[in-house]
Amino acid sequence: MNKFANAIIKYQIAIIVIVVLLTLFFSYQFKYMKVNSDVISYLRQDDPDVQLFNRIGKEYAGTSIAMVGIEAPDVFDFQTLNVINRLTVKIKQINGVATVISLTDVLGIRSAEGGLEVGRLIDKNNIPNDPAELKRIREYALSKKSKRRPQNHNEFGKCGI
Repeated sequence: MNKFANAIIKYQIAIIVIVVLLTLFFSYQFKYMKVNSDVISYLRQDDPDVQLFNRIGKEYAGTSIAMVGIEAPDVFDFQTLNVINRLTVKIKQINGVATVISLTDVLGIRSAEGGLEVGRLIDKNNIPNDPAELKRIREYALSKKSKRRPQNHNEFGKCGI
């Protein structure tokens, strides 16, 4: 330890000059530094979650989004829909959030007498508790061509906000 301390004292001017030169060099190079805020670019591009994120970015013209995933035995049951609704309301209150889309907030377009009826898929102020009504909502939501139908019954337990 004494040898190291003695070397620092002996070469203190050289050490100070080297530190100053390195500081100047790195300070000059700092203007060329770029920050890559795209966290996805650091991940493996063959990862299924990364591919899903990239697909969503292409489909919705941007990846400046946040997604909250919900996993439950069935996202179309009363308790889960209430959780989704509460999260949707809370997320909408966050400063800087422009849009929130969830099962309790998405529009449903149905054919009606003489035309089309546009309304909410689920009335967020009166979420149904009746199993038959919840089943009707599930079937309607999953019947849309724009929605991917689950490959197995376990996939009814996942959704995003």
